[in-house]
Amino acid sequence: MRTMLDSTKPTAVFIGLPPFAHGEIEEMCAERGVDMFIEKPISCREPAFVANMRDCFNARPGLIVSVGYMLRYHKAVAFIKNFLAEKHIHPASICARYNSAYTSMPKPGFWDARMSGGPVVEQGTHFCDLVRYFGGEIIMDSVASVCVQPSSALGKLSEVPSGCDVGVPEEHRIARAISSLFKFENGAVGMLQHAITMKGERYFTELELWCDGYVVRLVDPYSTDCRVEINDSSNHHIYKFPDDPYLTEDQVFLEALQSRDSSKIRSSYSDAAKTYELSYRIQNSC
Repeated sequence: MRTMLDSTKPTAVFIGLPPFAHGEIEEMCAERGVDMFIEKPISCREPAFVANMRDCFNARPGLIVSVGYMLRYHKAVAFIKNFLAEKHIHPASICARYNSAYTSMPKPGFWDARMSGGPVVEQGTHFCDLVRYFGGEIIMDSVASVCVQPSSALGKLSEVPSGCDVGVPEEHRIARAISSLFKFENGAVGMLQHAITMKGERYFTELELWCDGYVVRLVDPYSTDCRVEINDSSNHHIYKFPDDPYLTEDQVFLEALQSRDSSKIRSSYSDAAKTYELSYRIQNSC
């Protein structure tokens, strides 16, 4: 990698690495002033490691770094943000639910927490990010989680892909389900429920916000069937949002490279570091 960077001198790179491999490549790019799009999760190490990376980037103020929390660019997410602003309301409670299709996870590294960080760090982090995006900052010391361990009766999944979850020391096998509670700095409460119990390929994903007079639900944001449901005292409204947030986040990054203006990037590394700390806390507090 060092030879490639020195010989080709790229202006920007897209970094998509397994969680455990992050760090050295980003540092080499930062040293050379190479702008970066970094796919999440940004690590699986202690949050202090990510904080050091953040400080490394912040020491180079001209560096453009975008992190791949693509749901921030989703039209449905923007709709909810605008709705909350227009109504001058803030969630008193947020509940995020994410259940993935474990039979479509054939990579052994996903099943080894040493390599993936665990399923909340590796994939549930998207909803940790949305919880922060809608609700604000969280009191990290309030995070408390319980989980279903892989060694328990309920943790014995029936269709684990061949070659996965084999030979992994018990302490590094990943939880099958996690429920976590936490409190926001503004006094609101939140919950994340994550599991790897679905089969096939379709995930179950939804996020629910309880506000003064309204219940707002974001349903299936990874799908073209994505919708937002809003309940008030007398009505149930449904809005459909087929969208490609991956494309939008890439466009925003490329535009930032051309303009040297990163203000439209919705997930900077400094902000992503906060989402990482929440994801890590939830994963490792049970």
